[in-house]
Amino acid sequence: AWMAPVREQLQAALARAVFSDPRYPAAWSDNPQAAAAKLVSAHGFSSLAAEALKTWMRAQVAGGAAGSVCVILHGVAPDTVFEEASPNCLARRYLDAGGRLVWAGEVPFLLRGRSDGGHDRNQDSGSSEAVLDIPVRWDWEMPGPPSVTEAGKAWGLKTPDEALRCVDASCVTEVLAGVGPFASTWLKTYARDVPGSG
Repeated sequence: AWMAPVREQLQAALARAVFSDPRYPAAWSDNPQAAAAKLVSAHGFSSLAAEALKTWMRAQVAGGAAGSVCVILHGVAPDTVFEEASPNCLARRYLDAGGRLVWAGEVPFLLRGRSDGGHDRNQDSGSSEAVLDIPVRWDWEMPGPPSVTEAGKAWGLKTPDEALRCVDASCVTEVLAGVGPFASTWLKTYARDVPGSG
């Protein structure tokens, strides 16, 4: 019985990963390694380089990813989990398995990072839509600056992002920040039987 709390802490740490790999580029993200280090020290996340992230995500998909969270602060998905611009890539399969992906920086899945520090870009943002089934909208379409919604406050969001890119609110499960019919910070659940995943 005395091992139960230790086991719970270990499983919680194993279920929380943050991608941090200085070989990979960042886009619209300032010093992702420092931010990742804060998640490790303050919240018990495991810091994973690109290959380790691939191994971790595969294990989550195989075992059911419900309750797990992966944070990508680079604004660029590594090629180890974003192998192709389709719902068949590992990162999307992780979402389909009930995992939660927290993204900061450039539009999710617009850029595929490489270990040589470069990235591949889909010029029309179609890769994001191909992976997430959500078309990207641009800031000039928004009728004003975004604000945090009540749902966003419940999630702990304190300020809206800069909202240079957004999505139609009707395409997501929860709008955490936005304006009018647009969501700048959002959650889309892919595994319907795992509320709060996505």
